[in-house]
Amino acid sequence: MNQSCISNIDAIIFDLTGTIINSRQSYLRVIELTVNNYLKSTVITQGEIRRIKGVIGYNNEWDTSYALVTLIQNKIPLNEWEKEAQKLLPINQNDPLFKKLYNIFQTCYLGSELFRKLENGNPPFEYSPGLITLETSYVDKKLIRDIKKAGYKIAIATGCPYAEAIITLKAQGLIGEDYFSEDTVVSREDTDKLKPDPAPILEAKRRINAINPIYIGDNISDVEASRRANIPCIFLNDQYPTLNPNDTTINQILKMFL
Repeated sequence: MNQSCISNIDAIIFDLTGTIINSRQSYLRVIELTVNNYLKSTVITQGEIRRIKGVIGYNNEWDTSYALVTLIQNKIPLNEWEKEAQKLLPINQNDPLFKKLYNIFQTCYLGSELFRKLENGNPPFEYSPGLITLETSYVDKKLIRDIKKAGYKIAIATGCPYAEAIITLKAQGLIGEDYFSEDTVVSREDTDKLKPDPAPILEAKRRINAINPIYIGDNISDVEASRRANIPCIFLNDQYPTLNPNDTTINQILKMFL
């Protein structure tokens, strides 16, 4: 991205998991735990998970878990997974299988105590601590402060439930006057459709009164949602730091705006 492009940008809208939040040990690991728990066997790895996450429409980890179980149970050859996963969309979240996988996922992610609080029911088994506690931040907090001081408006457009998004952001110290405000976190409850539909990004744009925003995300569905919203997107293909813990891709990108 060159400086002339940046000069027209007045706002930055962020995806959450995989972009601001390092979810490698939480969301991605929980997909693995969910599938293997349901099938009562170690049958899935991160490699297989990435196959499905690379299909447009699988921005949601619950849907990803459902697709993986369905493909395995139907004995679909590995080289046909992407094509067959696409045929499953949109996922029927009223399917009893989806509901079972959802409860397993939420138990492993939240932990049984937080599950009871947020889901208003009992988990299928006891699990503690939830893997939400393993999440860390990819982004340097100082850079977020500097971005706001430089005059950029900021917001988040995520498919995560609102309560979970706020818990995660607060745990990383990213909610507050110098960071993100709670009312500019657009979550799955805020729009009728989720990414790759443009609705969440457009809602975030509306809330911060942005004119020329840019979206930053790590999933192919983020790219597609931005395209449909007619908003430029920065795609983070790899967030691993190279030289030091703060040298993640998101931090390198943010420095370009300062």
